[in-house]
Amino acid sequence: MLVTAISTTTELSALESQWNRLYAQDPHAHYFLSYGFMRDWLVALEGGWQVLIARNTADGEIVALLPLRFRLRTLPSGRFYVTLLMAGNYGADYTGLICRPQETRHVIPALAKAIRHLDWQELDFDYIQAADPRYEKLLDEFSARRFDRTAGVRTNEEHTNNLLCPVVSLPATFDEHLGQLSANMRQKLRRLLRTLDDQNSVEITYPTAETFNAAYDQLAQFWWQKWSHKKGAERSQSILRTNRRITLNALQAGSLYMPLLTVDGRLVAGLITFLDPVRGTANFFMTGRDESYEGPSPGLLLHAFSIREMISRSYREYNFLRGDEPYKLLFGPKLEQLQCVRVKRRKSNGILPQAVLDRAAVLATAAHQKSRFKQAAAGYTQILQSAPNTVNILYRLGQLYEQTGHEDAAYLTYAKAAQLVPRNQMLKDRLTRLRPAPHTMPPSAALSAPSRDAN
Repeated sequence: MLVTAISTTTELSALESQWNRLYAQDPHAHYFLSYGFMRDWLVALEGGWQVLIARNTADGEIVALLPLRFRLRTLPSGRFYVTLLMAGNYGADYTGLICRPQETRHVIPALAKAIRHLDWQELDFDYIQAADPRYEKLLDEFSARRFDRTAGVRTNEEHTNNLLCPVVSLPATFDEHLGQLSANMRQKLRRLLRTLDDQNSVEITYPTAETFNAAYDQLAQFWWQKWSHKKGAERSQSILRTNRRITLNALQAGSLYMPLLTVDGRLVAGLITFLDPVRGTANFFMTGRDESYEGPSPGLLLHAFSIREMISRSYREYNFLRGDEPYKLLFGPKLEQLQCVRVKRRKSNGILPQAVLDRAAVLATAAHQKSRFKQAAAGYTQILQSAPNTVNILYRLGQLYEQTGHEDAAYLTYAKAAQLVPRNQMLKDRLTRLRPAPHTMPPSAALSAPSRDAN
């Protein structure tokens, strides 16, 4: 089994037909691993991602794909910490891999080996399907001798368990679906649907490309009024920006189902649902409701209407996605379990992957500009530990040494940069101005900056 990686949109586009074929073959695949969703999501990330590709060595055919992304954060010391995430994190309700089923036994060890060889301190497998045995096999490839492994809990202050996904199996007719519900719920949904079918003042419409922004803005405003005080303004704004992008991409791809409920011309609620015709699944993603509306439950009405519509289209599942909120359970779903697993290296050399070096340079330079010299020196040194011949970082580190009175270290750092770009006049001027003392200090000693083996 041969595992390679891609990290550009051009390479990603070339995979479309093979990705789609593999997606159709994998019974565990879901909307958030479809080519259309993942392509738009990865392009929006603007770097820092890669897709591991497993090929059968016999014929070179792709048999598995694992989208990943790197996240970089700065420690108080100024050193950087790298987490390897499933690529869909912070946007997708499910994450994971896609694989040809008969190749699983060979694919999993090969992917695990490729992951171990990447540069990271922490590996987060968030929102993977607990019922899919491939992930347990993958995680078993990370030995307890070298890695620590912990499972996460995702229960919020409302006691909603976000590791549970209520999924309604859709029968052949809507009446059959109603027959699976309690008598009270059955009567309630029939009454709600009659108001829609019998009253001209109650309508369901759908946005077009021209009206999408206005419709989304109204639903987002409803959502903001309900949730922003609990989630905080900054996080809420980030969620709504991300959801807008995901929803617009679905509209453009033809996979968006967005029923909007109006009463006397007033928008009172709407749903955002993503359709997956390959899996036969409708994935409810987001809702917005005017909390001042005092009429019969618009949320239950919209879900009942959507389920009826999906049954008429021969869809097989209505997935409420993450969260076991009580209203979802009224529709008689089964609960699918997700899991979040964190793997940490017991020892790390601190080497940074190529994908995060530019971001690390920005962060170290920002610390430098704020006169946080020890933190900047630690960041610069770690970058050079990972990419020793990065001229601009050598130059900035030389400047830092000058600013902090370490002229000998500055000279040696500029000299190394000058060896790489011998015609650079700015470096020549710096070296001419600085006169090395008889006893020079190695750059790694200045400001107690860590050496290559510090971690």
